[in-house]
Amino acid sequence: MVLTRVFNYVKIRGRYYPMIPIAIKAKYVTKLYALVDSGATISLFHASIAEDAGIDLSDAKREYLAGVGGYVPTYIKNDYLGNSGSKRNKNTSSVHGIYFLRSSDSG
Repeated sequence: MVLTRVFNYVKIRGRYYPMIPIAIKAKYVTKLYALVDSGATISLFHASIAEDAGIDLSDAKREYLAGVGGYVPTYIKNDYLGNSGSKRNKNTSSVHGIYFLRSSDSG
């Protein structure tokens, strides 16, 4: 089965980017726009987003992600990401791992 999605492009600082509205649902619901990276296998957000949603990262699994600049420690929490639209359908699912990055850890 092939799943096709169409994303709206939003103009930011003179360039267009594929953005989708999302909601991180924990103690609080935090709605924001996220950049679509169709080749990514994870979603990475700054730790301040976790704080805004009331997600405690003290018990989060720690994992290092490799990038161009080396390895970055991240903190993984499960089942907090969903589509921010009020309607859900069979093709909309929750992501089972959100990675959070703390600025002080990024070197």
